[in-house]
Amino acid sequence: IFVSQDFSLDCESIRCRVTPHDIRVVSSIFRKTIDKLQPTTKVTPSAMNFHEKGSGIATRIRAELHSFSFVVLHLFQLHKADKVLNVAAMLRPFVEFHTQNTKLRLEGCLAALTGELNLNALMNFFNPKLSGWESLVEPFQVTATIDQMPNESLYTISSH
Repeated sequence: IFVSQDFSLDCESIRCRVTPHDIRVVSSIFRKTIDKLQPTTKVTPSAMNFHEKGSGIATRIRAELHSFSFVVLHLFQLHKADKVLNVAAMLRPFVEFHTQNTKLRLEGCLAALTGELNLNALMNFFNPKLSGWESLVEPFQVTATIDQMPNESLYTISSH
């Protein structure tokens, strides 16, 4: 019996805006979920200890994301001369991570897998004194490849 799976995702744009508090809440939920999924005790007789490497299920995963932006918002202190009392008005962008033309491809099964990731990325921070974005990391291109055979693996990451 042969089984194959094919997953594809094509998305034009994703934009996330979070505060440091949001990040702490999500990471706390994630940690608690992982802790709950961990088995509390392992009772396995040594004669039955069996670990299968990889999977025989053929899988193809393809994802394209044309634009992704992740912005961390920060609560800036207002000067006494500013008479804005609205908290939302004090919440400003602080750091932005942005990617364009992200492409991911994985093919094969876990025992014999090939894949490639390409993306263009940049990172900016918001300078409140200038009321504008400044470059934290200049735009760069990343390419990562994986070739995994049953007894050997080759991983390559390059940046331009």
